[in-house]
Amino acid sequence: MARRFPQAFEPWEGTSALSPTSPAWRDLIAALWQDGRVFSRDNLRCMRLLVPHLDRPLRLQMRFSAAHLRITMVSGAFDCLTLGVVFVNSAGQALWLNRRAREITTGSDVLLLASTAELVGRKPSDSRSLRDLITGAMSSGSRTLLALNRGGDLRALLIVAIPLKPIGTLDPS
Repeated sequence: MARRFPQAFEPWEGTSALSPTSPAWRDLIAALWQDGRVFSRDNLRCMRLLVPHLDRPLRLQMRFSAAHLRITMVSGAFDCLTLGVVFVNSAGQALWLNRRAREITTGSDVLLLASTAELVGRKPSDSRSLRDLITGAMSSGSRTLLALNRGGDLRALLIVAIPLKPIGTLDPS
């Protein structure tokens, strides 16, 4: 393709626009050409002008796709746990729940997820204890523990709050 149509891959005279250099761009143009599309000189000039502007959005899209893949992989790993994991913000609103945490909040009345995305207990005192647990962990920077009574002969539901530190911050311990 490049041998038969070298003008499609070289810069035009009098312009500073670069021609597509990566094999992917060449393959795209070749595929379009072989598909029966005929590019005029003006079409090729426009493609050359657009290529530098498409490079950044394509790189961003690839980064977003890679980040989404990593999120899906981490989410799948958390879903394999037999423990419930809930990420909450500083206001105590649930940002994300793994599969087991969703089962716990929907299948019992000990720990519920309110319509405001806030974790609440069966009694107002349990809800207050949950809020205190989260604020205590955030302010102290260390893990805190709470046992919610499930009633009857059932063991208490243990809840551990662990504050997450942003990447790059040093752990004081």
